Amino acid sequence: MKIITVGHPTLRESVVPVNNINATFVNQINDMFKLMYNSNGIGLAAPQVNIKQKFFIVDTRETDEKLVCINPKIVSRLNQDVEMDEGCLSIPGVYGPVRRPKSVVVEFIDLDGKPQTLKAKGLLARVIQHEYDHLEGILFIDHLSEEYLKKISKELEEIQRKNREKK
Repeated sequence: MKIITVGHPTLRESVVPVNNINATFVNQINDMFKLMYNSNGIGLAAPQVNIKQKFFIVDTRETDEKLVCINPKIVSRLNQDVEMDEGCLSIPGVYGPVRRPKSVVVEFIDLDGKPQTLKAKGLLARVIQHEYDHLEGILFIDHLSEEYLKKISKELEEIQRKNREKK
């Protein structure tokens, strides 16, 4: 399992709901956590590892809780927007200011197959929104201003060039 980078078509494609939580799926989740930790990430969505299913994992390391969100749906975005620099494991070395709501409510199924509702704020809310965007084919760079995109265009082109060379 490896992280795919910007320019790979799966990052822009739609995903399908998870229908079966079995041993193979649990192993994928475990592999994703290992990969995320080895990459110094705090969230990872299925499309980032070329899996076209609707789930993501999060561990902000602010608490002892690892979060697995299967078939998530953000049901509300609360409070005012806050701007903060974001990065992404699929766009290595690139960061930019993104405005997002300070808190969200997300409904999802956990690894035990049980429905959950979580009200998240701060960094956890931001990571949930970032990973949820991946499930919609949206990257954090899509939230950046045109001016900022011009500023980082060389870095983005270099990542995509490396992607093409791997093929």
